[in-house]
Amino acid sequence: MMEEFLRDRDEMIFGSYDEDMYFGGIRNFHGISLETLTKLISCDYINLNETMNNSPTIREFYGFMSRYPGKFEAHGFVNDTDVVITGIETINTEASEINMVIANDFWITFNKADRLMLDCHDGGCYNLFCWYD
Repeated sequence: MMEEFLRDRDEMIFGSYDEDMYFGGIRNFHGISLETLTKLISCDYINLNETMNNSPTIREFYGFMSRYPGKFEAHGFVNDTDVVITGIETINTEASEINMVIANDFWITFNKADRLMLDCHDGGCYNLFCWYD
């Protein structure tokens, strides 16, 4: 049963299950879209109240990504029972797609991140990134 859970979950996140990719029981991921996050939630593979190292909850990350669909993706790690989001970042976009309103919301929401990057100029942002250590 546990292996079936891991296979299904990992296929959603990584495209396949490979136990050799786990180091110390953990496997990192990046580039999780809002669509994939929604599927993980609907399959009950994610605890929306999960938090790590003073990060916002997954519910808060999901809420932010839902406000700006197609603009952000999540990164974090999985272990044998949990999916943990440690941050989000912009998807490769044109600066005009990430305006200062979005950048301000990003700053307000994630300004306590251990690593925070807002690459903004000329009225747009090329990269927004946060990571909680």
